[in-house]
Amino acid sequence: MTVGKTGAPIVARDEHGTIVAASTLETGTSTRVPSDIVGQAQFDCTFTFSLGAIAGDPTFYGITIGTGSPITFSRAQVVAASWNIKIDATP
Repeated sequence: MTVGKTGAPIVARDEHGTIVAASTLETGTSTRVPSDIVGQAQFDCTFTFSLGAIAGDPTFYGITIGTGSPITFSRAQVVAASWNIKIDATP
């Protein structure tokens, strides 16, 4: 699975599987976080992306990053978050 790489494709599909928007991940940043494993560093990586205009008026959105599985959001969730969503993706 490829996630969290600058330039990775982002695809948004509606509840029917139709692509309604597409983009790519922008340059990411990393922050070192505490690790439970002695001697190993652990980092949180943050990438941003913008899908721009969304075609149609979907009830649900499936957002796919790279070759990962779709992460689903309802339109109500996206609107409630002022169209700023957070996706946690673990390879």
